Amino acid sequence: MKAQRIAQNLLLNALKYTSRGGVTVSWGDSRQNDARRWMLCVTDTGPGFHAGPGAPMAAALEEATEEARQVDETARTGIKGAADDPSPPDATTVDARPVHQERGEGIGLSIVKRLCELLDASIEMDSTPGEGTSLRIVFPRSYDPIEQR
Repeated sequence: MKAQRIAQNLLLNALKYTSRGGVTVSWGDSRQNDARRWMLCVTDTGPGFHAGPGAPMAAALEEATEEARQVDETARTGIKGAADDPSPPDATTVDARPVHQERGEGIGLSIVKRLCELLDASIEMDSTPGEGTSLRIVFPRSYDPIEQR
């Protein structure tokens, strides 16, 4: 079920930001031909973004993950925190999406990241502004029978 949720979130995100072209979902052997791992790939022709070191997407993913943790904490303890006071996006961040697309909250990708951590999976990303994005999740083919994932 966790892998299904990862695929669902990646697909919905790709569809949300792709107004022309398309979205492709594929799976198979990992790129390194590692017999112990397999890969799920979602590729879109959306606006893309800078994905290198210091990329705004990486920072946004970390921020969304922290906000999700704060929401979890608020739900668990009933104490309101920073997650209840969403601040506006940083005005210096360049957003390549068309004007009609609002900046997302990043919750879908933070869920993907947290599920990958639980499943001992890794996230690989390639993106080119104006051309699109590929997100690959590399999963183990099997787990120790003792582990509950």
